[in-house]
Parts: sequence; C-alpha cells; structure tokens
Amino acid sequence: MPVTRTVTLSYLARGFDWAADYVATLSGDGKTMDLGAWVTLANGNGVGFPDAHTQVVAGRVNRESGEVEPLDLGGPILAQCWPRGSTSDHPSPIHLFAATRGMVTDRMFKMALAAPAPSAESTATAMRRVEQEELGDLKLYRVPDRTTVASRQSKQVRLMDRLGVPVSFVYGADIVPTESTGPVPATLLLRTKNDAANHLGLPLPSGRVAVFANSRGAQLLQHESDVPDLAVDEEVEINMGESSDVQVAVRTETVNKVTRVDVSNARPAAVLFELRLRLAEGGRVVRADHTLGRKNGRPIFRFDVPANGSVTLRFQTQHTKDRTPMAYN
Repeated sequence: MPVTRTVTLSYLARGFDWAADYVATLSGDGKTMDLGAWVTLANGNGVGFPDAHTQVVAGRVNRESGEVEPLDLGGPILAQCWPRGSTSDHPSPIHLFAATRGMVTDRMFKMALAAPAPSAESTATAMRRVEQEELGDLKLYRVPDRTTVASRQSKQVRLMDRLGVPVSFVYGADIVPTESTGPVPATLLLRTKNDAANHLGLPLPSGRVAVFANSRGAQLLQHESDVPDLAVDEEVEINMGESSDVQVAVRTETVNKVTRVDVSNARPAAVLFELRLRLAEGGRVVRADHTLGRKNGRPIFRFDVPANGSVTLRFQTQHTKDRTPMAYN
C-alpha cells in the first residue's frame, strides 16, 4: 500500500564551494586589530537546497577517482555583497575550487525538491556563529541554523569575532645571494600568533583577508591578501604588500661570493627587518657580520633599521663543491 516516508540524504555535493572572508581593522596606534570573518557558501549548479543543514570542511579532502559528472555544472557565482565588493565595483566571478574544499549538505525532505531560484544573488544570514568540530585530521564547521543554499547563489554566515588582537609590523625581503638588484621596496607583514594569549587560539581556515585602518573616523582599505589554513599556536602573517619607505639593494661579488645588502628606512621610527635567503641546493652561509638564524628551514637575518637611517649587511656563501671561503674585509 502507498506510504509516505521521511528520507535523510547526506553526500559530498559537486559544484559547491565555500571560503572564509576575513576583515581586520587596525587600531589607531597600529598595535592591535579587531578580526572578524564570514563563511561564504557558494552553489554553482542548477539544484537548490532549501532549509538545509549545512557543514563545511576545512582542509584538503582526499577524493577517490571515478566520480560521475553532474548534468549541470552551472556557471560562476557573482558575489555582490560585503566584503567581496560594493555596488560601484564591476562584478567578478568567484571560481569554484572544489578540489581543495568540500561542502556537505544534510537535509530532510518529502516528496520533491523546491524549484531553484531563477537568478543569482548573495545574502547574509543573521549573526549566528558556525560551530567548530573535529573531523579526523580536518576541521568541520557546522552552520547552526538551517539555511537555504539556492541554485547559483552565495550566502554568508558569521564565522568569528575577536577584538584587540596584538600585532606587530615586520619589513622584509627574499633575495638570491648571487643576484644583484637595485633598490626595491621591502615587503610588509602584519604578524601575530594564533593562541589564547593573543585573543585567538582557534583553527583559522584559509581564505581572503581585507585589512582596514581607522583614519579620521573612517575606515580605509590598506591591503587584501590570501590567508592559508592556520592551526592553533601557529604564527599568523598577513601580507600587507610593498612599502616604499623601506628600500633594499643587493650587490654580489662573484669572485669571493660576498653579498652586500643595504637596507634604508625613510620612516620616522625604527623598523624590524628580516632578510630571507634563497640558497641553491648545497649552498650555505659561512661568514656574516650579523647574527644568522633560521625560519622554516631557511637562513634569515633579523635586525633593526633606525629611523631615517640605513643598515649594511655583508655575508659570504659557499657551495659544497667550492673551496675554502676567502676572507673579506
């Protein structure tokens, strides 16, 4: 005899993706920042999921081959909501990258699916935070409320809010000791640590970050950059682009493999500078007039550059097949 049953359907959906969008606002003195984030859900296919339980997975999910391609891959998502753009911007497509992110939908339904929405749009849900859970070695974020992920739409759910995160500015450059370069701008990093002492201490999924600074009562955009997946207690570095106030010049001497680096600072205050070396396999630093350290397996020099001043650094490299290094004055 005919019966009505409620069915629960759970699966890895194709044509879906999600991203974390961060907004950092620097304090007036530049010593702290407020950090907020949204989870942006994107549905790029022709099927909508009304009133769905939604979970997003952070990390690289291992996928088996032999997947069946859906009938409708859909088109690009046009994001038209904060923080990806404004009404004055030309809309640009968000390209789905489902190979590195997965979105799991788990919905209850009877009889049939609702008809998909006819046009693309973006909406932001109420200020409910996603809930973090463990999924093996990955992180799963559960959207607390049922949400409609309609066809060819994107939607945002609040991920986190942290206030007064201590930060520091670090200037730097990556150089190849055998290559001479004229004065070029240094890179600027905004640095903190992902721990409770710095008002963080939670896994941060990869995404984009927009950094703002307060100026005369208004918030001005400073820079936008990518953010990788960051674990608890890991160092957080936000790329702030180039700084024309701090210049770096490199000059090498091919005879004795001595490299001279001149760093000038036009700012009214001293800055911390990090010089990161890219050495060929088998290369090493054998002499230097500054203390040499290591970070992420690479040699690095750290020193302060005085206000309106400069610092000259000299070091000598050697390859395993080279002879004993020559001295330099």
